[in-house]
Amino acid sequence: MTRYEIDSSETRYQNGSNSTVLANSLGITNPSEMNDIEAILLTKLYEKIFTANTPEPDSCSFEDISTWHRQWLGNVYEWAGKIRNVDMGKAGFQFTSDSQMHKQT
Repeated sequence: MTRYEIDSSETRYQNGSNSTVLANSLGITNPSEMNDIEAILLTKLYEKIFTANTPEPDSCSFEDISTWHRQWLGNVYEWAGKIRNVDMGKAGFQFTSDSQMHKQT
């Protein structure tokens, strides 16, 4: 590894997934299965957020979003809810990176 490469849990793939599924604590190697798990967990988070006393959308903080992300995927991915160190995307959708957040402020 050179000094310009990043080796973190965000960049590793699950063994046996042919580099199609990120390393996860569930051992899932099939992308369709991972998509289903993420969707189910997101539905559960939505139910929790929208049935609880949560902040109005205009008043959500970075901490709120980080907490929700950790609650959504924290049992699946080690990096859930943390500021990422790499640019990530899924199915052609690029997630906001730390560098993009700094450009907006």
